[in-house]
Amino acid sequence: MKSNFSGFTLAEVLLTLLIIGVISSIVIPSLIQDTQKAELRAMIKKEYGIAQSAYNLSASLDNGGGYGPYSSGTTTSYTKFNAIKSKMNVIKSCDYGTGIFGNCWATGGVGKPDVYTTGCQQFTNSGIYQGVNTSFVAGDGSFWALYSYSTTTGADIAFVDVNGDKGPNEWGEDAIAFKMGDRILDLNHGCPAIKRNGIVVTDFRYLLLN
Repeated sequence: MKSNFSGFTLAEVLLTLLIIGVISSIVIPSLIQDTQKAELRAMIKKEYGIAQSAYNLSASLDNGGGYGPYSSGTTTSYTKFNAIKSKMNVIKSCDYGTGIFGNCWATGGVGKPDVYTTGCQQFTNSGIYQGVNTSFVAGDGSFWALYSYSTTTGADIAFVDVNGDKGPNEWGEDAIAFKMGDRILDLNHGCPAIKRNGIVVTDFRYLLLN
């Protein structure tokens, strides 16, 4: 009995493998990137939740229920930041003037390759100001910093890089800023010159939506 079956030629197999390879090279990096962004967003939600819980707990136990509204250039900045710090597992601290880059903050700052020269973000990116902020490292590897003016005063704005010195070290990706109010940590921080994908971002609350 004569069979009509014929196999694939070598050329057909190679063409199929080539097509699969091309599709994989397009799809897989995108999937990896989406997965990484989802993981970082989950980490931001976690760190924000921890900080907010610590802030509320400290306000209730240590400060009569609240810390007062957002302010700038006062000692309440340290009081508010230390309220968060006191309820966290701190493994390393970097005081004002000691130099936080590579110690308690990303080695090259956050926001690269952009260069921030205005607004509060200059103090988390510029090498000139790398010793200005007070900062600490939490037990989970996250970096925390206060926008400091001196050893006693600052603005009620804090920063967190959820995965420490690991990349991408970019605002809205693995790092956020927030304002410290009476009892609320507000991700609508109002700092200019923070860029995410080339777009200026002043409100990180979108990270908590999904």
